[in-house]
Amino acid sequence: MVSYSLVKTAADEPGDLQLAREAVWLRELAGVRELEGQVPRLLEEGLNPDGRRYLVVTVAQGTGETRAFTPGHERFLASLGKARFRSADFEVSGCGEQLHGALRRLDGHVPRRSLAALQAAYRDCETALLYWTGPYVLSQGDFAPWNIRTLGSQLFVYDWGSARSDASPLDDVLHY
Repeated sequence: MVSYSLVKTAADEPGDLQLAREAVWLRELAGVRELEGQVPRLLEEGLNPDGRRYLVVTVAQGTGETRAFTPGHERFLASLGKARFRSADFEVSGCGEQLHGALRRLDGHVPRRSLAALQAAYRDCETALLYWTGPYVLSQGDFAPWNIRTLGSQLFVYDWGSARSDASPLDDVLHY
């Protein structure tokens, strides 16, 4: 059997950070039995002579991408959700914190009126979810056809640099 690997090299500082995040997630996911053979294995990591981070990861030999959301996609996301499941109140969840942080980062980059409308919508959501305790899961963060290959009835999912915990169970579904 022929095995293939891919070298990913950062081009800039944000790329270094994204590859560092991806390496962390790939190390964690390597211990999740239900995802075995469906996510890249981290083979090597380091810095190249220019000081840029690189990763060497396995790649799948499956067929190309599919635009259809199949039962294989459902099974993969269910397994991913079980890998890091947490129940928490919205206001202290990673999901709520991420939305709040994104709003703070918009300050000065969008018109004041737009920011005020987004902040008001966030407060409405926060109020509506005040006493709700919901499930939060691990999200791949860029669950899209170009990051997925079909391996029979299973999927092989690439590009874990945008992964995060404490996400809504719908994040990856809606992103797809």
